[in-house]
Amino acid sequence: SFLSLSRPPHECDRHRREPDRHEGEPQREAGHVEPAFLGGRGAGDGRAERLRRGVRELDGGARLGGLRAQVGHRDLEETKAVRQTASVLGREFSPRLLEQVWDGDAPTQHLDTLRRFEFLYERVGAEDTVWVFKHALTQEVAYESLLHDHRRRIHRRIVKATERLHADRIAEHVERLAHHTFQADMWDEAVAYSHQAAR
Repeated sequence: SFLSLSRPPHECDRHRREPDRHEGEPQREAGHVEPAFLGGRGAGDGRAERLRRGVRELDGGARLGGLRAQVGHRDLEETKAVRQTASVLGREFSPRLLEQVWDGDAPTQHLDTLRRFEFLYERVGAEDTVWVFKHALTQEVAYESLLHDHRRRIHRRIVKATERLHADRIAEHVERLAHHTFQADMWDEAVAYSHQAAR
């Protein structure tokens, strides 16, 4: 290179590119900006710290503070539990499947509350309406806040509900089932669905 021809080796070493501290991190789409509490530009923290800050913002910040004032403590706890359960379903999820997995009253009211406070938004799909977490890390924060055993039980319920709801179209759901059976420690089923998904 020009540098190697015009400078001695020790000079070239000084001009070698310093490794980017963001190398190895997922690349964002052009123009994508996330809020600072979700690890947006300038945050500079590691993933674990971003999640901790996210939990503080989501569970102790202005939005849930306003939510707490409007719905009361009991409804707030149920709304947070619906958000956590939905996070196990994925970044976007079917309300029909959530109803099968959620072990409380119908979650519709809680979904509307989460939409009003901009945690979720609703999108009309080709066959059904789906709910989507507004930010990927919002979903991840909710997921990480669950204890491992609780997450595993929800994954198991998702598997059973999916097999029941889509028994006649199970081939369309094998990738998701492979994921959820793995997370639920359902090893035989995980192997079987993984083989089907790889075909």
